[in-house]
Amino acid sequence: IGRTTIYQYFKNKDEIFSYSLNQSFDLIRLDLKAALESSSLSSLDAIREIIHRALRAFREEQRVLLLLLEHALRIMREDTALASRIRGQIGAVEEAFASLLRRGVRAGELRPLPVGTVAKLLQNLVLATVLRFAADDKLGLEQALAGVDELLTGFRRRPGERKRETA
Repeated sequence: IGRTTIYQYFKNKDEIFSYSLNQSFDLIRLDLKAALESSSLSSLDAIREIIHRALRAFREEQRVLLLLLEHALRIMREDTALASRIRGQIGAVEEAFASLLRRGVRAGELRPLPVGTVAKLLQNLVLATVLRFAADDKLGLEQALAGVDELLTGFRRRPGERKRETA
């Protein structure tokens, strides 16, 4: 597609970026909604699914998503409506993790966890892995996914452990 063709639909680069970001947000929202509403997945499996989908998507579309990530990081330093939307989307992912963690702790599937802290850490794990993919082609997707699975396994409640949620 030529530059003149693209600019018939978009006024500038920021508008192209905003459109691309909206498309990405829509996909993320669908993944989160599916994971949160799934009755066939345990809380831990839903968290695993969200993280796996995000990392697979990044690995498959690495160049495009890296470009979006670079622009998102630049825009987040500004005080604009788009920056607020990006922060809101990050917050939505974190809240989805927190909701699933709370559900898992209440159901006795997960050990007692500091839900808010662990939700932030899971979000940061995804972001850090994405950045690592961008910086290191040697880190394989399957290697990263296996590491995520190992980490999540540690959240399971051990036999005899009390059911309770921590802040």
